[in-house]
Amino acid sequence: EMKASTLVKNEQGLGSGFDLELSEVVLPAHQNHMGHTFGGIVMSWMAKAALAEASRKAKRMIGSLLIRSVLRVEFASRSDV
Repeated sequence: EMKASTLVKNEQGLGSGFDLELSEVVLPAHQNHMGHTFGGIVMSWMAKAALAEASRKAKRMIGSLLIRSVLRVEFASRSDV
């Protein structure tokens, strides 16, 4: 068992500064045959962090929010499990 963290920081001056950190337990089911985390799993963790912060900012329940699109995601390096 390993833990992965997603840290969201406001560095673009969008309102007051914030830090949000979510932790996930990384399981063998999250890795491919080479021992790297599936990109879709990492993207789902990023979406969870984004929705949590959007919910806080909008003062609405997470279930009432929706991510309409993601234009591009680039991973700087692989994530080993």
